[in-house]
Amino acid sequence: MKPSWNLLFTVAVVFGLCLPADGTEPPLLIVEGPSALAPITTRLQNFDSARVQSIMNLVGIQRPGSPIRVIVAPE
Repeated sequence: MKPSWNLLFTVAVVFGLCLPADGTEPPLLIVEGPSALAPITTRLQNFDSARVQSIMNLVGIQRPGSPIRVIVAPE
């Protein structure tokens, strides 16, 4: 099965927009998925939150919100 890059991009953007700015901890990201999609699940779990710091500053998010639940599912 081929990974859905649109799904990965969408999740990354949504997670990126929910990260806090100014060095505070990001919200907890809970990633779940079937074993067949384990590479995608692992990639999302290892997302480098530091890459979106400029987005957080731009939109003004300063506090982490509730945990974000991401469910990886086939199309």
